[in-house]
Amino acid sequence: MTDTTTDDLVAALDRVRDYAEQIRQADRNADHGSLDRARDLELIYQAKKWADEMPAPVHQVWRGAPVDPYSRNRFASWVLQNSGLVPSRVRQLHGALEVTDAFIVTAVTTNQVPTGEWAVRPLVGLRRAGYADRIGEVYQRAVELADGALPTQAETKRAVKDFKSQFTRTQLRQSSAAEKAHQYQRQCTLAFAKLLGADLDLAQETVFALHKAYRTCRDDADHGQ
Repeated sequence: MTDTTTDDLVAALDRVRDYAEQIRQADRNADHGSLDRARDLELIYQAKKWADEMPAPVHQVWRGAPVDPYSRNRFASWVLQNSGLVPSRVRQLHGALEVTDAFIVTAVTTNQVPTGEWAVRPLVGLRRAGYADRIGEVYQRAVELADGALPTQAETKRAVKDFKSQFTRTQLRQSSAAEKAHQYQRQCTLAFAKLLGADLDLAQETVFALHKAYRTCRDDADHGQ
């Protein structure tokens, strides 16, 4: 085996760097305009005509809640059958579009609004963590890291990391737990509204059961103090 010189090592590392950039460029090309495709999917979803092509739900009630024939999961299954786009990708596109339209569009200039889901993905986690109201400023930081250009996922990740660094682990856990509780509340409210429309008597029984469960938990908490 011939001796490896310093120049050989430098050249090899340069080739690896070129390869890494090649992969990043391929990812950027694949992601280019993906939020436009997310808007196409949302257009199809909101029209609701896709549901006519899906079989009726096997169960009218699942885990105590009425089954929604227009659920996002059913829509993702329809997209898979008709386009080959996997459900996880459909959900990623929908999540990124929601975050972009709700929190980013109003925070930056038009030419800084992201066009690809990949760069937005790290910000979706902030919403789940209970920091949705801070997404705009975090994205602005990502734009700054990109010198005013559209940020890549690397800059967005860095901006998210910098933002989270100001909080302790305990604070992050508490914020995430509070957001989950609010999600449960929204899901419960939506499910109960559907139940009201389906069966008033059952809805009344549910109210009584929830009230009883609340009083039990409240009494346990009071006795534990």
